[in-house]
Amino acid sequence: MKSRILTISAFVLLMLSLTGCDFFRVIAGRPTSADIAARAERIAQHEENVRKEQARKDSVAAVQQALEARKAAAASIETLGYIVRPSDQVKSLNGIRLEHAYSLMIGTYHNVDNAEKLAESIREQGFPTDVIRYFSGAVALGTCATDDPVEFIQFMEKVKGQSFCRPDAWILKKVAE
Repeated sequence: MKSRILTISAFVLLMLSLTGCDFFRVIAGRPTSADIAARAERIAQHEENVRKEQARKDSVAAVQQALEARKAAAASIETLGYIVRPSDQVKSLNGIRLEHAYSLMIGTYHNVDNAEKLAESIREQGFPTDVIRYFSGAVALGTCATDDPVEFIQFMEKVKGQSFCRPDAWILKKVAE
């Protein structure tokens, strides 16, 4: 009898050493370590999918929010206190291709050298300035040129009160070609 108990004990110890707890889990009808690992992997994959989906939703929401801000800014440009002229209504611009959707036009000059000097002075103050040559030979100076209405309003806040920003300045708004 002792040899039987020793044999069974040895067999049980051998099974434990070869299979670990999974032997008893199978007998008890419980999940094995492989089952537990597979389930943990499925849970981790599901959590990753949920995280990616939330990141996608957040990205879409951020884009929609930015678009709404641009729409609101574009509408508020009309209320900045400057005349807003669409590019197709400025006869001197016929055929001239504008690079940006918005520009603050700070003056028109017949003397190109004077316009260039003023443009350089404005650039030295940290404001990007464009010299737009009309077909008539005159040149116009524009600053705050950008395609983003939010950025344009931010530029306008910086330009207000500058000596070069004259009371007769006006906003040139590019019309889709």
